[in-house]
Amino acid sequence: MASSKVWELLKKPEEISPAPQPKLTTFSFEVVTVDARGNKVDPQTHEAEQFKEMIDDNIALEMVSIPGGTFLMGTEEEEIERLVKKFNREWFRKEKSQHQVTVKPFFIGKYQVTQAQWKAIMGNNPSDFKADIQQVYVEKNNFKTPG
Repeated sequence: MASSKVWELLKKPEEISPAPQPKLTTFSFEVVTVDARGNKVDPQTHEAEQFKEMIDDNIALEMVSIPGGTFLMGTEEEEIERLVKKFNREWFRKEKSQHQVTVKPFFIGKYQVTQAQWKAIMGNNPSDFKADIQQVYVEKNNFKTPG
């Protein structure tokens, strides 16, 4: 069954007991911009920190550290007005104006969750297509889509 560290990630923040920081390792990755023809433009190499959590003897979950920070979210008032005029759509006014957002540091999965990982943590497999291989991703979720 799932390790205690993974179960800690599923709890509400107020229920989480302080746990030792995982041992982080550094990895490199390439960020690529492409032009209209799909050609690489200005590839850049960056680094990030990660850790690997063994869920059971054969199943691992790789987590990447996302640093906290502050950024502007939303649309400038002038841009909202420009869009209302250009498309004659008042619903652009529902867009929230620019505001500062601060996010605390967190970890996120490096890859999509596989069926094997999901089953090891949650105890079931909600997918229509089931396979006992680790590379098959979970295709069902609880999100509701419009329509």
